[in-house]
Amino acid sequence: MSERTSGLTAGPLLDERADDSAVWLARRAGVPAVWSRYTDLVVERGFGSWIETIDGERYLDYTCGIAVTNTGHAHPRVATAIAEQAAKIIHAQQNILYHKPGLELHERLPRTFPGLAGGATAALFLSNSGAEAIEAAVKLAKYATRRPGIIGFRGGFHGRTHGAMALTSSGIKYRGHYEPLLGGIHFAPYPYVLRNPTGQTDEAALAFSLAGIEEIFATLIYPDDVAAFLVEPILGEGGYVVPPDGFLPALREIADRHGILLVADEVQTPGHGQGDRIGDAPLRDHGFARAPGSIRSRGARRHLRRQRGRVRGCGRHARRLRVGGPRREFPPPG
Repeated sequence: MSERTSGLTAGPLLDERADDSAVWLARRAGVPAVWSRYTDLVVERGFGSWIETIDGERYLDYTCGIAVTNTGHAHPRVATAIAEQAAKIIHAQQNILYHKPGLELHERLPRTFPGLAGGATAALFLSNSGAEAIEAAVKLAKYATRRPGIIGFRGGFHGRTHGAMALTSSGIKYRGHYEPLLGGIHFAPYPYVLRNPTGQTDEAALAFSLAGIEEIFATLIYPDDVAAFLVEPILGEGGYVVPPDGFLPALREIADRHGILLVADEVQTPGHGQGDRIGDAPLRDHGFARAPGSIRSRGARRHLRRQRGRVRGCGRHARRLRVGGPRREFPPPG
């Protein structure tokens, strides 16, 4: 039996033929058709920005693990950190145990958040995914404000869990046939210059969006019943839209005026860690801190992060903080 299958029990679905790529390709039929899929590739390994299939074909990976593998596939230092931690302990649940990688991550990651005023601090809430981070952000906003409502923006994508799905309006495929969804959610227009019905200028698009918020206040929900605005600083699946520069500051001002929290969903926003090159300044200057899957608001200083405190995930994230430097390609092993 090959090294790849040694240690597994041989049987009608797993035998010496497992090294035959045709067998692996046939096994795709055994995966339930729950996910829509972008490719039918069966991958053997990845390195840097490349993936390699079981047939030896190489592809440039533009998905980056849906914006997760920001140091590339199988970065040697990240892979070493995972292996080292797996040899110690893998799952030390954070509400049962403290562990060194988690404590280090809680200390180091908040230091990377821009937008914290002198003496201000930030804290982490570790979670498994972007959808779970959004669910936690909404729960925290409602708990902190004792208000029931959330205002999102048309075109936003926030996840596929039931609550996050109700907050999503980027496409009917995410929410269709699941009604009734979570109540108390209202959508304002995102300032999309190209599609703006009142004129294709930054000023017109911004005015249309802000007027939409005021219309919600006038017709659907009082502002003092709104717990939070939920916004993608750069719209993702709704069209990859960069809003006018004045949008986030204006939203910040409205939120502060009415005591509303501001949740910035950056799970799929490009440019995390890129600083002012990707427009960090507007976030920094108006009370935001930048980190995927986080609440970013002066009002609610609890920040969310993926991985839910898994000791292996914490070790990997802590090592990524040390990697730094320009991204590079490295040859495949072997």
